[in-house]
Amino acid sequence: MAPEQWPGAALLDTRLRKIGREVWVRRARTAFAIFGLALGLWGVATVATSYSVLSRDLRQNFLQTNPPSIVVEADSLSPDQRAAVAAVAGVAEVENRPLLLGRIEVGPGVWVPLRLSLVEDFDHLRVARFFPNPRSTSVAEPGTASASASTASPSPSPGSTSVPGSWPPPPGTLAIERDGLFFLQARSARADNGHGHDGPSGHDGPSGPEDSSSDSGRSVKIRMNGARAIPTTVTTLVFDPREAPSRMEQMIYGYITPETAATWQLGEFSDRLLITVDAQQASPDDPDAVAVVTGRVLTTLDEFGVEVKRWRQPAYQHPHEFQMTSILVVLGSLGLLALILSTVLVINLVTVLLGAQIRQIATMKALGAGEGQIMSLYLGAMAALGLIAGLLALPLGHRAGWFLAGVLAQFLNFELISASASWWPTAVTLGLAVFLPLLAAWLPVRSAARVSVREASRDYRVSPRGASRLARITLPLPASVTMALRNGFRQPHRYLMSVATLAVGVLCFMIATNLETSLLATADLVERTRMHDLVMVIDRDIERQRMQPFLDKITHADRIEPWRARPATLCPARTQRPGRAQRPGDAPSHASTGSDSDLLYVVPTDSRAMNPHMMRGQWLSPDIPDGVVVTHRQLRKVPGLQVGDTCQLRVRGETLSVRIIGVIKEFGPGTIYLSASHYAQRFDEPDGGNLWLFFLDSDRPDGDEPAVRTPARQRALQSQLEQWVAHSNLDVKRLQGTTTAALVIRNHLDVIALALQILALLMMLVSSFGVASSLGVSVVERSREIGVLRAIGAAKSTIAGMLALEAGLIAASAWTVAAIVATPISRSAAAAFGSAVVEYPFDHQTSYRGMAISLGVAVTLAVVASLLAARRASRQPVRDALSYE
Repeated sequence: MAPEQWPGAALLDTRLRKIGREVWVRRARTAFAIFGLALGLWGVATVATSYSVLSRDLRQNFLQTNPPSIVVEADSLSPDQRAAVAAVAGVAEVENRPLLLGRIEVGPGVWVPLRLSLVEDFDHLRVARFFPNPRSTSVAEPGTASASASTASPSPSPGSTSVPGSWPPPPGTLAIERDGLFFLQARSARADNGHGHDGPSGHDGPSGPEDSSSDSGRSVKIRMNGARAIPTTVTTLVFDPREAPSRMEQMIYGYITPETAATWQLGEFSDRLLITVDAQQASPDDPDAVAVVTGRVLTTLDEFGVEVKRWRQPAYQHPHEFQMTSILVVLGSLGLLALILSTVLVINLVTVLLGAQIRQIATMKALGAGEGQIMSLYLGAMAALGLIAGLLALPLGHRAGWFLAGVLAQFLNFELISASASWWPTAVTLGLAVFLPLLAAWLPVRSAARVSVREASRDYRVSPRGASRLARITLPLPASVTMALRNGFRQPHRYLMSVATLAVGVLCFMIATNLETSLLATADLVERTRMHDLVMVIDRDIERQRMQPFLDKITHADRIEPWRARPATLCPARTQRPGRAQRPGDAPSHASTGSDSDLLYVVPTDSRAMNPHMMRGQWLSPDIPDGVVVTHRQLRKVPGLQVGDTCQLRVRGETLSVRIIGVIKEFGPGTIYLSASHYAQRFDEPDGGNLWLFFLDSDRPDGDEPAVRTPARQRALQSQLEQWVAHSNLDVKRLQGTTTAALVIRNHLDVIALALQILALLMMLVSSFGVASSLGVSVVERSREIGVLRAIGAAKSTIAGMLALEAGLIAASAWTVAAIVATPISRSAAAAFGSAVVEYPFDHQTSYRGMAISLGVAVTLAVVASLLAARRASRQPVRDALSYE
């Protein structure tokens, strides 16, 4: 005897077979909808997987170094003084790591800044740890341990392999951070190609440090004290995830032992204490809690009579953590928007299904089917399609996410240590895969389910109202063109949906190109504020009289300005050291960044080096001798300061009363500009400085035109200065052209611009799918009409042209809408994005090139979509078209 069944089981089985058959009959459109959904879900899964890996691994890379919360610099500290600092309440670890600045030769006549850390014990690093370079920087596949897991300890662990070399580097040799290998490999490429004087471009060279074994033991020259070139060898590559990538900063990080410092005769240098706080007493993430411990440390040193040169509280995060998060947020937002746009394909698929079966729905209702049963039938089918799309997108998005994570990890110079991604990207992807199709299909299905039996039985699926209005309008156009324009409005809701879908894609493309143009234009604007061409930084002030005989030999420069750069602190009155009461005679110090932690530039009265981009106020003027100009970041560092405020400027142990008269836009740290005349009132110093600015000579015969700034001319000037420095006794810390400084800025922004370009194209592609789907629905609904046209002699090309005109009308309307709203939205986006990345709004620039490209791409994609629809219509036999229900 057959088992008893639920009475409705047979009917349910019949309904499932029916909806399955209808979906299969329209399998091309169904596949198209699944593909569009899968594409959007792929973008979401990719970004979610990358974010789950990167947000965890970047933080873990940074934390495993045991980064310092406090950095204090002072002249030679005795063991007792260091022990006293280590015994301060709230201090966990203390390690002395003096920092020396120099330069390293990366090619014939090409030198880049070198930041050299003197490490007392490579084998027992406690604070700011770095590690032997791992075997590889490749992405760890899920389920396998990353090779970078070996970086968990400061010495090579079993199963890990560092590059050939010694740990620690032997006396007289040098270890460098692995990303600095880019410069040395670029040097080899230049030597092989015969371009000995080309500086590193910042865009070429190896993709990463994994091919580093052949570069261990490379001979280089460095300059530390004076012009003496010290020949040495790079014997070891280290991995220091606490530092920003060398390629982005245009700087090499080096590490030496005390024996090497003695061998090189580097002389006396200040101690630099790296201090971590006890997490049980002060959270490293809490600046106020760390400030209390900082105050105790400063008080302890003060009791010993130690003069602290400077101190600071570093941010407790990777230098580029926000940049990575910004990139992923942009990618994720556009990926989610692409997924939302792809739901238009679901709406069109549901529309076709319901339109073809509206009379069958009436029949089911006449037989007793309820509204809920009919809705569950179609909504269940859409949920199933979404789930299929999600299951297709997951493995692809998972792999693409790991690939993107690897690219960004290599870009930011850290290691992927996760063996697998978190669970939530899978849950989010599948959840969206089911929820969005249900949401998109809800209203059409509900509307169809509520149609009465009589209305459904008399449905012809095309409202003549829009067409009747247009039919009364006489247009001086060919009949096929007039028909194409009228057809576009036969279903106003679908037309508007198609326009809106494509407009969102075009709008995203315009916003992305406008953002790219704005951020690069801002970088160009900042570069143009520097009227000089090359900067030379010396370790001490040099009088102009002493420098003049050497400067007269420089033939590529027609103007030279000596500036002074000084550590300083700008603060309101009555501020005090953190954790310490103000005492009589105390000079004010900055409460958040440390004593003399800002940078002061003393500007000559007749300087031509600056063409400042003022945000507020004015530039330095002889009419306001006590005025100072600050950068936007400097103003943000001291809450409450505004233009017009009178402040105290601490420099060289003295306190000057100054007034803020202007704020300028400038990349880099907080900076203060003071006129040399006001500085001279307090400090009697001879004419000269430690910061010398060089201006290229004019390349015009009359010499009246300004010099044309090119990298080649700047390299020629730099090469001439390098030859002069080699024969002098000056300790040059930095010699850099303004184009190289601009390259540092662009290296930070180019990756964001590239991400915007890729996502903009993805948005255009997804939105074009929606237009193609809408046109396909329109062709299906007009099958009988197209059959009539073909029966009376209309050529296939005529029908294709008519559909192409409809698509062109949609594209033109979408582009117009996007162009109208793109500028205000882009302006707000540029302001918000710039404030987040560089702490001031980007200068909005409209990308007319992007607008033109978006118009061309939109029209092209729409026309291609119409041709696909026309091909389907032309392949249908006339008899079948005329009998279509």
